[in-house]
Amino acid sequence: MICGKDGLFKLVQPKARRLTDYLNEGKVPFVASAAFNNGVEKYVEIKEDELLDKGNCISVSAIGGFSFYQENGFIGRGGAGSAIKLLYNEYINEKNALFICSILQKTLSKYDYNTMLSGTKLKKEFIYLPVGNDKKPDWKFMEDYSKNIYKQVSKLVFA
Repeated sequence: MICGKDGLFKLVQPKARRLTDYLNEGKVPFVASAAFNNGVEKYVEIKEDELLDKGNCISVSAIGGFSFYQENGFIGRGGAGSAIKLLYNEYINEKNALFICSILQKTLSKYDYNTMLSGTKLKKEFIYLPVGNDKKPDWKFMEDYSKNIYKQVSKLVFA
């Protein structure tokens, strides 16, 4: 299971915020249900005493299941409708999260504007990941796999 009582991730939903709540441009990414640019709609100036959503997580779009690794703190689109969902696990890092994002996106792509992905629906979803002898996710394998892909792509791009 992706999240929930026995799930792999802790599910967090950002507090209710819309892009129109942030009129001034700044340096903090506003992450929403988007298919491109790591989900970043624009860079905003945060409000006084506002807390950022913590980085080192995976953001998941309610529409299309687009999944992105968020390394640093950001403002997440919360509330109802197309609000994003955030997935946290102490073992994720950029490389293994990218591996997981590709699986999440394939699994969750069935959700569209009419059948948006809610937290309740996400808790019922399953993904299949490589596991070690202990039957727990093999985080190192996922990380190494992503690193290998990077190397192969770098050879093609910079050749």
